[in-house]
Amino acid sequence: MADDEVLMKKYNKKKGEFFGLTANYQYIFELTKCCGYGEWVAVYKDAPLSRLYDNIYLQFGGLKPDKLYALNESGERLDILCDEEYTVRKLISDNSLFFRAIYPLPSSAVYCIYVDEPCNCSKDESV
Repeated sequence: MADDEVLMKKYNKKKGEFFGLTANYQYIFELTKCCGYGEWVAVYKDAPLSRLYDNIYLQFGGLKPDKLYALNESGERLDILCDEEYTVRKLISDNSLFFRAIYPLPSSAVYCIYVDEPCNCSKDESV
């Protein structure tokens, strides 16, 4: 086997292990902006909701959302407040109608959330 093939097998094995461990300890959210652009953000399950806001700020290079929200299948909206006490795990368990995995099994669970503020990007950008 060529060195590149060996390295790619090792990479894919490590990537699978990483996502497996991530799913054990963290929730993954697909944060979607007004233009439709989405990016995954991970946060530890027992972290306060304020940590989700902090992780978004760090990952998006200074985007500090005023408010996040989730939608259920009926289009109802659930605001996700920047709370120091309420945990991400509690948010998910208390609001299961708003947090359904958006990708089919056997994919890791990824939940969709949105930024509630105008963004500077064009609405014509592709996802």
